[in-house]
Amino acid sequence: SGAALFSLDSSFGYVAIANLGLLHIDIEVKGKSVHSGLSHLGENAVEKANLLVKALLDLKNEVTQRKSEIDVHPSTGLAKMEAKLNVNKMEGGLKVNIVPDQCLISVDRRLIPEENIAEAEKELLDTLSSVEGVNWEIARIHKIPTVPPCQDPVVDELAEVIRKVTGQTGKFGEMGSGDLPHIVTSEWGAKEFALGVIRPECSIHGRDEFVYQKDIEDLAKIISQFLSPT
Repeated sequence: SGAALFSLDSSFGYVAIANLGLLHIDIEVKGKSVHSGLSHLGENAVEKANLLVKALLDLKNEVTQRKSEIDVHPSTGLAKMEAKLNVNKMEGGLKVNIVPDQCLISVDRRLIPEENIAEAEKELLDTLSSVEGVNWEIARIHKIPTVPPCQDPVVDELAEVIRKVTGQTGKFGEMGSGDLPHIVTSEWGAKEFALGVIRPECSIHGRDEFVYQKDIEDLAKIISQFLSPT
């Protein structure tokens, strides 16, 4: 209690005081495989999966209307933290002349701090269950609960160091997720905030991901000054 921990897996030029919660769900859709010329005797798992995707996209329209009270950095193109739902991956089928008997859908749901992980999971599963005529099951679920923003005075101290080193600063919510905030606050009873070298243009998690050398050098200065006795 009273301890503070900062992560370096965050954005450059400000203190990240909040993260998005996370709900990853893999949905396996099952069908019946036959030769494509006899498709009337089979059940196309890819086509059935698209019925689920349509329902998920309808839910997405609702989810993305949810805004947090927490500001985000202007470089994100947003004003406040926003809830997200994305269908980011689909895999199915063996070859072009066979009706597929399996299709896997991967859904990425991001939660603003005001949302509840159990309620978000129920909402998503209820949406899937509302689609008739599709044989599906959950293959995998990964969850990271939401955490309230860190409003401790130590955040202001770090923000001032960032301003001295870089000429810019602020306290913003992060449009990314990680398990550290939940572990630190819920299991260790400590405070968690973050800084780092990530920028929106850095192709985060993608091809040719990079960071700027100058940002790394400035980050080292920030950490050194923040941890040095005054």
